[in-house]
Amino acid sequence: MSANYPLGFPEDELMTWQFIVPPTLRASVVFLNHTKPNCERKEQRLEYFLPGYDNPEVYSLNDAQPMSIPGNFSLSLQGCDQDDQNPGALRLLFKVDAHYPKNEENVSFTIDLRHEDMNVTIYTNSPQSGSHLENKPACLICRSSRHCGPNVTLASGDSSSITIVCRKKDIPSNVKMIAEKSLACWKSRTCQNRVFPVAVPKALLGLPVPLEMFFWKITAPEDTNIELRAPALKLQQHIPNQLKCTGSYSYAINGTTPGKTLTFGIYCPGGAIEKIQIRNNVTISLKTFGKGFDDAVRNQDLKLVFVPAIKEDCIFTVTPAPKSKIYLQTPNWVDGLPSYMNVYWNISVPQKNIAQLQFLSEWKDFACEKAWAYVHVKEQRPGAEEISRRNDVSLPKTLDMRHNFWLNISNCKPYPMKFLSMQFAVTIADKKSALAIIIGAVAGVLAVVTVIGIAVCCIKKKKKKENPQTPMVGVYNTNVNTQLPTKPGVFKKGRKNNESHVYAVIEDTMVYGHLLDNENVQTIYN
Repeated sequence: MSANYPLGFPEDELMTWQFIVPPTLRASVVFLNHTKPNCERKEQRLEYFLPGYDNPEVYSLNDAQPMSIPGNFSLSLQGCDQDDQNPGALRLLFKVDAHYPKNEENVSFTIDLRHEDMNVTIYTNSPQSGSHLENKPACLICRSSRHCGPNVTLASGDSSSITIVCRKKDIPSNVKMIAEKSLACWKSRTCQNRVFPVAVPKALLGLPVPLEMFFWKITAPEDTNIELRAPALKLQQHIPNQLKCTGSYSYAINGTTPGKTLTFGIYCPGGAIEKIQIRNNVTISLKTFGKGFDDAVRNQDLKLVFVPAIKEDCIFTVTPAPKSKIYLQTPNWVDGLPSYMNVYWNISVPQKNIAQLQFLSEWKDFACEKAWAYVHVKEQRPGAEEISRRNDVSLPKTLDMRHNFWLNISNCKPYPMKFLSMQFAVTIADKKSALAIIIGAVAGVLAVVTVIGIAVCCIKKKKKKENPQTPMVGVYNTNVNTQLPTKPGVFKKGRKNNESHVYAVIEDTMVYGHLLDNENVQTIYN
């Protein structure tokens, strides 16, 4: 009951009750009697600190109070400044019923971390604020009969039996597990070229609680870089508008070196990226979604190798399969490449195949404040010509590459609010198919040109037939007889056989042309 009951609760006072609830029981708050005062300032209220909540839940005296609370909780009653003329009275009489849970089951399992260097946290999803937990109690997680709560954390070296007090069918949606593991290289001479698996330990597989996230925090000294390898499954880059990850898990790779934080992208198994070299400390976040994760993750082959430092910021090694099409994009897609960052793609072309490189995005409105941004493409063969485009020159739409090739994108210092983010695709096709397509295209062009030529000739011939032209008199024409009638035999050479006839006939306009310049001249003849 409230202080001073059945008289009124003192003005603007705070009273708190704390309740210890055994892990096998639930608690329900039932009001037996209450009255409300006439408040002049503030309002009277009830505050519950409930399991699974970070902040207190606020109730009024007229609300339905929490039922089936799983674990320890506290209740606070806050008074108000009452009206001097008509204060009324704040009274509260209630009880707390402790009862066994209904429709709940205890699910127990063991987590053994004695041989695992990682931390594991099991937690319940907190209900949304305002739901008041009515008929929706949070599950209770117990490490022992005396240590129960909304979450439990196990450290490296622990081995504990965990009991979840909850309806079994509610566990997948209400209870989650996250884990974290550190992989650090402190001295390059002792860890360079060593291979470390980046895999979910077997101790966390097959448990009744689903794994939601697993974090690997990877650090290396300045003279050592990080290399991620996926030789069997390979990695596919998640590109929302082109190619999405559809399996049961994905990896997010983020750079964590102070001053060089960026997102290298989201990846999932089943692509063409075989290796990623990064000059940066990184955190790899595995996120699960969909069903079948436990089965799929058993075949994961992602590995970490500490390698000697490289001058490039990032190198992707890409080995596409024949007759495939892959999509790639620059790191830090949303915010653009950091200033002066250099990214390389080492792309293999299968034998007897040709790779068509297609740029899916242009420089757009990108502009540099200092230096220039470049795209370089070069085949990996002796005497290969390098194709370069500066950010003020349009990119080629497609390039046909017949050998393994390098693609490099280097950034400048962009103007504020200008971001360099690019996407491109690589299509692998058989050389014969590609040649047939080229020949077909050339043949098609020639056919069109031929048809146009024939059509033009036909039109010209038709016009000539419709509008025949009589040769002009006096223009040299071998079909016109320009000889005067003479007696045969006078000239041993006919006029056609000598040059005396060249000026024998003169065009009329050349003789009388000067008269036409005079506007007053009369017509001499018709």
